[in-house]
Order: sequence, then structure tokens, then C-alpha cells
Amino acid sequence: MTAYLGPAGGLVPFRCPSAVSITTERAQSFKTTLGGRVKVQRGPVTRRQWQVELGSATPQELANLQALVEAGTPPWVWVEPYAQVTNLFTPEQSTLAPGTWSGNGATEGGAVAVADAMAPRSIMHPSGGAITLGLRFGSADRPPVRPGVPLSVSAAVRGSGVLTAHWHNWQGSAIGSATKSFSYSEMGRALLENINPPAAAQSVRVVVTGAQQVAMPCLTWTPDAPPWSMGRGCTRAVEDGLSEAVQAAVRDAPSMRRSSLSFTVREVG
Repeated sequence: MTAYLGPAGGLVPFRCPSAVSITTERAQSFKTTLGGRVKVQRGPVTRRQWQVELGSATPQELANLQALVEAGTPPWVWVEPYAQVTNLFTPEQSTLAPGTWSGNGATEGGAVAVADAMAPRSIMHPSGGAITLGLRFGSADRPPVRPGVPLSVSAAVRGSGVLTAHWHNWQGSAIGSATKSFSYSEMGRALLENINPPAAAQSVRVVVTGAQQVAMPCLTWTPDAPPWSMGRGCTRAVEDGLSEAVQAAVRDAPSMRRSSLSFTVREVG
């Protein structure tokens, strides 16, 4: 698969990394009392870091990425291969953290059992009004899309209504939508599968209308909707520490001009 880095309106593709490792840290301190009890203080989860390695590539395969790093203006959208097939919402968006959704009259609903899983958070809407998903703590960061690459969206819902994907262009203007109806008396899974973004689409906004309860949103660049997993998307990132190692430089053999590349992608914001 291909990885992407760059502005939402100009994602730069580069060959699938040979390795991507992800690090997330949380500051913690432990204290043992005289009575033998252990107390812990936990800070918020810090932003993620990806260590990316490209084992061997030609100059042409690296040119656009290197140009972006040298001359581009971050922050950028980072779309690594595993996120594309698991969940392109951010971790906060996928677990419905406060500030990542909006809905007039909607409130936090707490944990809810969904099939054989337990959703840590849900959204309640007694009147079944519209609930917009995929915000970033009140901002308008939308998950990216690629025209020609099929998209699937899902969410756990209770009630009767529609699941809608609204396409947006580089200016942020809505340019169309795809919709699928659902009806569940208990928590079920609303599916909007194998939809194709129009040519000018660069991002998507997901809206659930008619549900009394919503949980576990998921968005992938796949023709079918996989089971829910924690979001792995990242809409604000910078590159740090690009390092290149030349492997071959043969004058009369273009295929023998190769190097390896490693760098760190850091989530910001």
C-alpha cells in the first residue's frame, strides 16, 4: 500500500514503508504510602510519534517526499497504511472524546454494550437530531479522502435514520454526499460501504441523523467496513529528522541508484 503525507489538498504519496512503529506516552507518577498503598497520578496521553523506514527506493520514488519536507509548510495530514484499513478517525474521534462531535440537544451517554464489544463512550440524542462526528476538539479537521479510492463508514447506532458522508473540496465547501438508512431498536451497526469520493473531494464529514444513541465511529479507505478498532488517523503532523543512506549509485544503470530513508512523524496540535 501507499503512505501519504502533506496538506489535505495535496497529499504526497510514497511507496509503502518497510516498517512503521508508533509510540504513545503518558506521564505517570507513583507514590507508596506508609500504609503500603500505592497511589498513581496520570497525565493526559501525549501526541503520537511514528518512526518510518523505507528500506530501499529509487530517487524518483523519494523525490516528492523529500521536496515536501524541504519546502513544504506543515502541519500536514499523515495517512499511514495501517490507518487506511483500520480507522482513519483520530483516537479521540473514534472514542467520542468531548469536543470531537457536535449536535444540538445531544449529550454524553457513557459506556454502552455493542454486540460483543463495549464502547467506552456514546452520544445520546432523545429527539434523534443530527450528530456530526470527526471534529477535533471544536475545530473543523476532517478525515482525508482520495478520489478513486473507495471509502466505507460505520457507526454503532440505536434508532431509525440515515448515515451520511458529506464530501468537501480544498476550500472546505460541501460538494455532495452519500447516504444510507438504518433502523435498530437496540444498538446495531449502520453501514455506508464502497462509496467513491467525487473528483474534487479532499475530505469527508460524517453525520448521523435520527439515532437516539451513537457510538464507535469508523472510517476506512476500503470497499467494505471492517470491525471497529481504535482510530489511527492524524490530521496534524510534522516530519522530524529525515535521514538518507545511499545504497547504490551506478552511472550506467538507473535501476542501481537507490537509497534508504528514515524519519519521524510527530503529531502536533
